[in-house]
Amino acid sequence: MRLFFFATGFMIISAWMSLVFNNYVQLFGIKINWLLVFVIILSFHYPKLSLPLVSILAGLICDSHSHGIMGLYGISFFLTTLIVIQLKKIL
Repeated sequence: MRLFFFATGFMIISAWMSLVFNNYVQLFGIKINWLLVFVIILSFHYPKLSLPLVSILAGLICDSHSHGIMGLYGISFFLTTLIVIQLKKIL
């Protein structure tokens, strides 16, 4: 339960960073997806069962700001989290 609230707090901070900093700070002209970066970092540190649910929520936040197809970022973040967790088990 603490991990869920911790990850949700990181997700809110990274959503603010994506909305504010990406307009001003772009490395080599590329906008960084801060939500995905934080989800991958949390997946490496805490490979728990609730983290894929947090990644789906992070993807839905990205979907709401991208004005694209709802669920596309959610599915891709979920699969990315599962792949990172499996890679950590292998390595």
